[in-house]
Amino acid sequence: MEIFDQPFSALNTTTLYALLRLRFEVFVLEQQSFYLDTDGRDLEPETRHLWIEDQNQIVAYLRLLADGPDGHCIGRVVTAPQARGKGLGALLVNHVASTTSGPLTLNAQAYLADWYLSLGYEATGEVFDEEDGIPHLPMALKRL
Repeated sequence: MEIFDQPFSALNTTTLYALLRLRFEVFVLEQQSFYLDTDGRDLEPETRHLWIEDQNQIVAYLRLLADGPDGHCIGRVVTAPQARGKGLGALLVNHVASTTSGPLTLNAQAYLADWYLSLGYEATGEVFDEEDGIPHLPMALKRL
């Protein structure tokens, strides 16, 4: 499967719609977390949008933000319900690790901490409540 990687300015309207719909379906409807997902960070010139398609449907996505002069922050990691268990989220997260340098951080939903640990991340702080009301754990990739 191909990984697509584009800044906001390169997204066409059909792709943007599909990305935002997937995020809404999972983060707002499935997780019943009513918050403003479109926070303005998608528009930042340094932000990268990465996704995987299966039969022309977006099935996995993440957003990569610039974080300081040399670092990056992964966010909005989401896999469509029908595509879960196929390793697509790990494929995207590992792709980001292999195509960036410097610090790579994320705020994991706490119930996914073990999954991120298996991908080489480590906790860097205590569990906290994000604006969405879901417990999150700050983590960073242990680079060799």
